[in-house]
Amino acid sequence: MIKKAVIPAGGTGSRMRKTFPPPKELLLISGKPLIYHTIREA
Repeated sequence: MIKKAVIPAGGTGSRMRKTFPPPKELLLISGKPLIYHTIREA
């Protein structure tokens, strides 16, 4: 079981800004934010 993890979630996602203004970590995939899926996989 992993107890600690480093999740590289920095950056502004400037290439996505025109279509998706919030941070890229909040981009919804299957109704959940991208960061949720990243944490679940850790």
